This record gives sequence, structure tokens and C-alpha cells, in this order.
Amino acid sequence: MKRTEARKPKSRMISFRVDQDYLSRLDALAQQTSYSRAEVLRRCLVGAPLKSTVDAQALTEVARVHADLNRIGGLLKLAIREGVSDPSSYSRLNLELIDLIFSIAGHVEPWPVASGGSQAIPRALGSLLKELGGEIRTGVRVTSSAELPAARVYLFDTSPDQLASIVQGALPSGYRRRLGRYRYGPGAFKLDWALDGPIPWRDANCLEASTVHLGGRLDEIAAGEAAMYRGRHPERPYVLLCQQSQFDPSRAPEGKHTGYAYCHVPGGSTVDMTQAIENQVERFAPGFKDRILARHAMNTPDFHRYNPNYVGGAITGGTADLSQLFTRPVARFDPYTTPNPRVFICSASTPPGGGVHGMCGFHAAQSALRRMESFEPERLLR
Repeated sequence: MKRTEARKPKSRMISFRVDQDYLSRLDALAQQTSYSRAEVLRRCLVGAPLKSTVDAQALTEVARVHADLNRIGGLLKLAIREGVSDPSSYSRLNLELIDLIFSIAGHVEPWPVASGGSQAIPRALGSLLKELGGEIRTGVRVTSSAELPAARVYLFDTSPDQLASIVQGALPSGYRRRLGRYRYGPGAFKLDWALDGPIPWRDANCLEASTVHLGGRLDEIAAGEAAMYRGRHPERPYVLLCQQSQFDPSRAPEGKHTGYAYCHVPGGSTVDMTQAIENQVERFAPGFKDRILARHAMNTPDFHRYNPNYVGGAITGGTADLSQLFTRPVARFDPYTTPNPRVFICSASTPPGGGVHGMCGFHAAQSALRRMESFEPERLLR
């Protein structure tokens, strides 16, 4: 029998352009750590620790400057995790690395706004699936794998707890217990607004951004996020605000606008954060409240009812800290697989986590395609 050597996958080189500012920052980080540019980037991407060779206070001041320029913004939530009560204890060098990588990523491809509303994205994906012969059934809640038709493989776009419940007869008890230890983390409180006009930002440059992060100085953002992780609700929450009607007129009647914003809250919270969020927007956009025509609020139970994947209102599929970034939902060589070779999980509770990127499903599909020809269509449970 002739032996066939397995072909090694071809490597791909990803290239992108950065301006002199980012290059200078990368060089500064390399100097601070005594590593080369390439090694700094490699260690950041794989999560390897980095130690600074310069005074820690200097790095603190650099981080503060970048925060005041709104360059860290939402990235700070990666740093302030449960149990971190003192923001100054977090490595400022790590903040710099996070800032650098995400800033570069934002220049690789434009960050688009879906014309006609976000529902245009699943509508387009569904249309493609139907063209390929697929079928979509809505309005049906699956509670047991016995309800599923025969198939070669099954992919579950669900939270880990739902996977354990639906497929319990086809998964070993030890794996289900590990799924039960998955951490979902903070929830969200969200407001949608109908507005009488554009948001009257104090800084008009904010009108040029579809998403604006509101939090003030670094100390304020860190304190608010740390308080939330300790189960409290800050008076000045860190707010993520979107104003897509500035760039897509179809989202509002002529002369009017829409917008939405949310803040992080403890998982399962029922506290109404309407006033806190609107006060924060008013702080940076005086007169904002006068432009509100109508509002709709969603707390964490509302989010869970809207989508059972949002356990405790966790809209990003679960905590993505260093201990659960790559080992989600459990530690496995291929995180999309389960002990049952025909069952896969493809939700945001798998790497790389929450976000409008589709990579969880893409990688899970690749994993399933490598195995599905080994099986004949049959029911998961007979």
C-alpha cells in the first residue's frame, strides 16, 4: 500500500499599512521590553506576558494620556476583570499592547454600517443559505435533541447551558458539568431612542463616528467597570453609544435620527439605568435629553427572553478574560467539538468570542466539514 504524506497547510501572510504614529508606538514598546517589533506583536497575539524595563509610573502616565485621548475606550474592559479592585495593579504595558493591536486592526479593513439596519446582515445570510438549498425554520423552540431530524452532524449556536440541556443524552456527564462551570460575566442595560435631530455633541468630531465611547478619564472608566464587576451600579457608567442614522438615512424619517446606547451591569441585574446613561450622554452632549422623542429600554432579563444565549444579559456570549478567551466553552484542542463526534458548538461562547465577525461559526463549520463525511445521516437520539 502506498503511503500518502499529509500535506501541510499553506501559510498566509497578512499585511497592512500603518502610519508613522503606530510605528513609533510599536518601537517604543519594543524599547520598553527589550524585544523586537515582531516579538512584541507575537507575544501580544498569543497572550504571552511582557515585562517592562522602564519605570512603572511612566507607563501609568502613558496609559492615562491615551485614555484621555479616547484611544483605550472600550478596551479597558479587557483589563478590569472580576476581582481587580485596584486599576493601577493592572499592567500598563498590557494596556499599551491592547491599544496598539486594536488600533492597527481598525485600519486593516473599514468598519461598516449595515444599510437599512442590522437585520440586513442575517437577511442576506439567510438568502444565501436558501439559494444553496437550505431551509430555515423559525418560531420553534428545541428542548431536546430527540426533536431534531436525522443528519450527519449537528451544530449548536447556543449557550453552553442550552447545549448541555438539549443534548444531555448524547454527551457524557463530565463534559456537561464542565459546561455548567462556564462563566457568563456581566450583563447589559440598553436604551433605543427616536431623536428629533442629531446628537448635539460638545465636540462636533463625534458626529463623524458611528460608535462613540463615553467614559471620561481613565480613573473614572476603571472605577465604573470595577464597581460593576463587584456587583454595583455606578452613577457614571461606561457607555457605548451608536448613531448609525448619521451615516444611513434609511434608519430614520427625514430630519429625524435614531440612536442606542448600553452600559455594563452585573449579570441578572434588574436595576433601571436609564437616568444614569442619559445623564452620561447629556454630560458630553448638552441638550441631548431635549431631543428624545421616544425610548425603549431592555434590562438583563429582557435580553435573556429576547435571546436565550444572553444568559444573565451577557450579550457577548460570556466572559472573555485570560482564563476563558481560548478555552471557551471548555478546554479542548478543537473548542468547537464535543466528546460526541457529531455534535459541535458554534456560538459566541467559542473563540474568538462575541462580536459581529462570524468567526465562531466559520471555524466551527470548518471543523464539522472535516468530519461529516465519516457519518451517515441518522438521528442523534433514537
